[in-house]
Amino acid sequence: MPADLLAIFIKFRDFLVTLAPWVILGLIAASGIVAASPARSARRAANSRVLPAAAGLVLVLPSMFGSFGMDLRLGLSRLGFTLAALAVGSIFATESERTSAVTAWIGDGRATPSESRWIDQAKRLWKLLGDRFDDLALWFIGACAVAGVLAVLVPYQAGFDLFSRTAWLGALLGALIGTALKRGTGMDLPIASLLVLKGGGLGAAAALLLASTPMPIRLWRDGPRGWIVGVAIVAASTGAGMWIGPKFL
Repeated sequence: MPADLLAIFIKFRDFLVTLAPWVILGLIAASGIVAASPARSARRAANSRVLPAAAGLVLVLPSMFGSFGMDLRLGLSRLGFTLAALAVGSIFATESERTSAVTAWIGDGRATPSESRWIDQAKRLWKLLGDRFDDLALWFIGACAVAGVLAVLVPYQAGFDLFSRTAWLGALLGALIGTALKRGTGMDLPIASLLVLKGGGLGAAAALLLASTPMPIRLWRDGPRGWIVGVAIVAASTGAGMWIGPKFL
């Protein structure tokens, strides 16, 4: 293997090894929040704008912890942006979207057996961890594998030309990629690191992370409403990413 390719492999491997504990911590935190939550009814979500936002935050916690692993200030900035985006998305979401978001992300609130003993609570947490890991592992590990292959195949100059030569265009492309990824799976982390590794602008990587916020509303669907929210997320991610990236990453 040529020395330059070996250096890329080592750098990417070191990044993943550093990132993995943060993703695991986020996974534990997200499962713990769900396990500690009282029984709730999904019907409440139809009239609530808080529950879908909370569900989205729980879903993105593993990736959010990974952002803190990259940079503390980046993690805090992303947390604030995510909360704001989820709040706006919950306002625009229909009743069925709010209900389905809560059902899919933090459970349907059906009554659970009495779990007064700590051993019962530990078993429930372990089950939640297993379910969430099964949902996250394929996408996150797959994104790592794809990013690792692209790190070797894509020339450095190509990454620089697309994502760094013009700062605003690079951030816009990063934001578009972020909205296209499957959200809440941590796919954004290895892809963002790939951009930085291949000469992409820091604003592009930050915009990608910001745009991957899990929304209760289905972007780019259901007529103009989904498109309006989607365009707003891309525009806000692009602007914020251009400002945040060079400062923190």
